[in-house]
Parts: sequence; structure tokens; C-alpha cells
Amino acid sequence: MEFFTKLTEETFQKNKKYLPLDPKGGLIFRAIVRKDSIILVGSAYHKIDRDSYMLLMEEDLDLLFFETDYAEFLESNLLNKKFLQTNYYSSWWVKSEDLKFTISLLPEKDFVPIGSLGSYANLIKIGDISPVLNTLFPIKNIETSDSRLTVEVAGHNYYFQSFQDIFLRGINFINASHFEKFPELISGLELVGHISSMRSFWIHLADHIFDVSKAVKNL
Repeated sequence: MEFFTKLTEETFQKNKKYLPLDPKGGLIFRAIVRKDSIILVGSAYHKIDRDSYMLLMEEDLDLLFFETDYAEFLESNLLNKKFLQTNYYSSWWVKSEDLKFTISLLPEKDFVPIGSLGSYANLIKIGDISPVLNTLFPIKNIETSDSRLTVEVAGHNYYFQSFQDIFLRGINFINASHFEKFPELISGLELVGHISSMRSFWIHLADHIFDVSKAVKNL
């Protein structure tokens, strides 16, 4: 399970006996908030000692830690980058309807921003695992375009909502057993893990963004 917390000298002293951190690692970073953008600066750390922790603290800006199984992936896709602000994130957009779910790479009317979840290639690859998805919920139609993916189902289904939660809540319910009949599509399992971890990161960052807003004071 991913979690997100502020690291301070006090929490370090209380928890130093548990360092190095869990070997699966996480991200340690700063969120620099500007009027029109957020800059995420940091690294993936599979473990951290007191010296490296204190070195990161030298600039007197809040450090944030996000534990995840995909630390290196998130580092390469989210950290040391600048993101324009629309509710603090605005790269992918979704619209959830009764029996239809649409993902867009462009802002559209009545669509909700969910953060940067990767490139257009990721959007196409979601469509590629439709045979797996169809074993979980009855797909009536699936369409892809230059900037959109739309999945429409034939009827109400619990797993269709769970599929949407990958994008809406950063919760991934798909596991290797779902790919047993489609071994050639197994790369889709990692894809879904990447997407859900990025969404989870943006959700937690939004929850904590005001904690780090003082980072703008020296800009």
C-alpha cells in the first residue's frame, strides 16, 4: 500500500531505528509551488541514512515521502519536471457516465483532471488489454482516437467501477491471475500498476499541497 507523509527532523529522530527504509523504496522530494505550475524535485530512494536525509533538509523546504513499488518509474516520469497547474495537475482527463468511461489527453467540457499518467502510448496500451478486461466486465464497445479512449459496457458491473477506480482513485485491482488466458498481454499488468501508482501520487500530493505551499516564499 502506498502512503504519503511529511518527513521532519522530529519524525526522523522518532523513526531512525527503522532506517534504512523499506527496501521497496519510495520517493523523497520537494514540491515547489508557483502561480501557474508545480515543480517536483527529488529522487527515488530504496534506503536512506541520516547523512543523506540531513543533506536533503539543508535548503529548509519541506520534504515529502511517498512509498511505492514503482519508485524508479515514478522518478523518471514525475520527478525533476514542471507541471502546469489546473487544480495542481491537468495532463489526463476523464468522464464517468452510467455505462461509459472516457479518458482524454486534452481538457474537454465536463471532464475531470486526474494528473499526468504518461504518454499517448499508455492510452493505446490500455485498449490493447481489452480481451483481459472483457473477462471482468462485458465490453460493448471500445474506441481509441488521437487523444481519447472510450470504454462502454453492456450493463452494470462491479468490476467496471473497479476499472474506473484505477484512474479515479489510484487503486489497482488487476493481478497476474487475470492474464492467465492471455499470457501475450502480461505487459499490461505492469502498465496498470504504473498508471495507478501515478494517479495515487497525484491524489496524495493534492491532499498535502498546502503543507508545502510555503516553498514559494523564496521564489
